[in-house]
Amino acid sequence: MKPLSSDCRETVIGSARNARWRDTPEQHGMRKPHRSHWWTTLHQLGRRWAPASWEHRFYTRREQDPSLDFSGVVLPEDVGLDPRHAVRSTPSSDQALRRLLDSMVIAPTHCILDVGSGKGSAMRVMLHYPFARVDGLELAEDLVQIARQNFARLGVEPSRCQVHAGDAASFAALDDYSHLYLYNPFSADVLRAHLQQVSASLRRQPRPLWLLYVNAKWTREIDALGLFRLERRLPGQWAQPMRIYRAN
Repeated sequence: MKPLSSDCRETVIGSARNARWRDTPEQHGMRKPHRSHWWTTLHQLGRRWAPASWEHRFYTRREQDPSLDFSGVVLPEDVGLDPRHAVRSTPSSDQALRRLLDSMVIAPTHCILDVGSGKGSAMRVMLHYPFARVDGLELAEDLVQIARQNFARLGVEPSRCQVHAGDAASFAALDDYSHLYLYNPFSADVLRAHLQQVSASLRRQPRPLWLLYVNAKWTREIDALGLFRLERRLPGQWAQPMRIYRAN
């Protein structure tokens, strides 16, 4: 689960869209563990009302424009996703994300894709940097619409910022991007499938590609691919590891 930042106006949710995520375990020959109603209720309350979530609700009040909706704790099941593969949507830390981006040289020709962009919170921070394009990829259709409305209300030109509704496991339109940003948006299985799409993109379009991985939980999947080398480690909010990888 992703803790929330103290600079919390951003949000991210797992962004791989695959029909099998919405299926039941029985449809795939897997037995769903029996858990009592009380266990399920307490588990959901713990995820929704963790201390970080209380902090989030406090900082949500600081949003100056009530027409914007970049904040909010969103559980996968709240938007019809499978919690075995999609991760609770919570904002990246503005401060940690800026520290990550400030450590890099960003050229006006660079384009970044936020994989698991949620309501577009991290993208809003990225728009303050000289990226030619800041795009998002999101699984939950409700969050895609919220993000698009947010950037429309901010007056961001569509040529500079777009939010794609898509499945990270099968999304192949990656050739234009120089940077990928992930705030631990999904399970290891989905990450492996996404990395295969990344690998195919690099074969089609060889180029330098940076992978910015915050709350880096599934680093073994990245190392096993043998495509990226670790360029830098930085401390993140709530002791979350931040890693910058580079391919080519």
